[in-house]
Amino acid sequence: MKALTLAGRLNTRWRTYAALAIVLLAMVTTLIAAVTYRSVAGDIDSQWRQSTRDIVLKSRLALIGVAHAVIAGAQTPANASSDNGRCGVALRQAMSAHDEVVAIHVESDDGQVCDDAKAPELAALLTGAIRSLEARALIEVAPGVSLSAEVVEAQGSNLFAIQVAASERKSRVAALIDPGALGRAIELEPAPGEIVAFMSGGREILAMGGVAPSDTSWLPTNAVVVGSDYQVATMRSQSGGAFSYATQPIIGSDLYILKRFSDSARQAIQLRFVALALAPILLAALCFTFASAIRSELLRGLDVIKTAMTTRNGDDSVGLAADNKRIQRELREFVASYNEMAREAGSRAQSLRTSLAENEFLLRELNHRVKSSLQIIQSYVSLTRRLDRESGRQTSAAAIEARVQVLSTAYRKAFSEGRMRDVRIRQFAEDIVANLSHLLEGSGLAIELKADVAAALVIDRAIPLGLAVVESLIAGMSADGAHVVVVRIDQLEDLRVEIRIWTDGALRKGEPNAKLLAGLALQLGAIVDDPGPGTILHWRFQGRPPPVILSRGEPPHLA
Repeated sequence: MKALTLAGRLNTRWRTYAALAIVLLAMVTTLIAAVTYRSVAGDIDSQWRQSTRDIVLKSRLALIGVAHAVIAGAQTPANASSDNGRCGVALRQAMSAHDEVVAIHVESDDGQVCDDAKAPELAALLTGAIRSLEARALIEVAPGVSLSAEVVEAQGSNLFAIQVAASERKSRVAALIDPGALGRAIELEPAPGEIVAFMSGGREILAMGGVAPSDTSWLPTNAVVVGSDYQVATMRSQSGGAFSYATQPIIGSDLYILKRFSDSARQAIQLRFVALALAPILLAALCFTFASAIRSELLRGLDVIKTAMTTRNGDDSVGLAADNKRIQRELREFVASYNEMAREAGSRAQSLRTSLAENEFLLRELNHRVKSSLQIIQSYVSLTRRLDRESGRQTSAAAIEARVQVLSTAYRKAFSEGRMRDVRIRQFAEDIVANLSHLLEGSGLAIELKADVAAALVIDRAIPLGLAVVESLIAGMSADGAHVVVVRIDQLEDLRVEIRIWTDGALRKGEPNAKLLAGLALQLGAIVDDPGPGTILHWRFQGRPPPVILSRGEPPHLA
């Protein structure tokens, strides 16, 4: 049973340690997953920012190139505004160098105007947009070069007009740019899964890549906020689904880049984070499931053994464990080993019971022979005492008989129940006093016994006590002028016993024998106190609890 209890405690302690280990593993794994997620997410954000910034940078460089080309082309018309032929040739050369420029308008500081376009209607369109451009704030895109932009519609397509201002020139220069051609010039082709577009402040699409030109379902349903730098936000598209949209201005909020990114990479790391976070939980569930399965199998086998251990057969032997086919092979082997040990234990117990019965029989026989021998000795001494009575010498024989009776009485009290047990002090003293009074009757001396004690002694200590009482009584009865000898036995605390014997006569010199009493006190383990006047013996010694008699069919009771 102790082994089963210890196994239960070890099982509980093991499960506690396993739970703590799994919790620590879960915390470490979750921390690693969080750090990994933040690192990869930061890399993705940096990649998005860099790709958007590259497009903005190329767009600004392209516009700066257009501005410088327009300014360079406008120098000749401004210096020779009266020569319309030279004016047109210079502007056409500028437009041929930049396919994205479809119209140019130059107005010198003295009011001379020179313009050219790839189509007459484009020149008129640019002329109409100049007044609106003048009302817009100029934004510096390069040192000494500032631009303002506005979207204009021409034959179902969107173009944007720009006004170029150079710090070293006072003339007004404007140009009309085709966004599609500008996109092809800067290779406006995003990575797979991404969509990018030139956007105006009114959310008009000027040019886009990564999707069909007629498809606008990728745009966000809500208006985007264009700040002074790169911004990214998650919004729902018009076709459904949430995506990450990034914006960055090219020329303020009038012309900016709108880019939609694929969230597949971010979703992949999110799934990886969830997988890493759930791994310890799944591991814990697996461990506890496995532990529960093992525990159920183990407890099933242990229950079989426990039932067998708590079952007693008719001969008080331990029962055998039943052979359960449902438990594992290892546990069945353990059960078989336990049954073999139980059979061997039962065989040894039966052998011990047989040996005990034989030993008890031999002990009873030995005790019977001892009592018979003592009875023969006592009868012989009694016969000698009767013969001495006729001759007047009986004291010596009576004393010898009294001493022999102490041995006989002690053995009779110890084996009164058929087996060895402790001797009750009070009954033992009563028998000794009664035997000695009977032996010395007619002497005119009286023996008084006052015993208030319930303690007992083993026979090896009871015999020295009885002999000491006999020697003291004989010495007291032979004292000069003695009429009475008193024996007082009291029980103190913790089963300690005090015995005191005194007489009213004067003790003879050398009686009782001091060496004999000292040896008896040593065998009893008694503390010898100062006897005092008239006191023959004054001892204190440790007693034992009274014996308990076990009767078949009756509850235990004190003897």
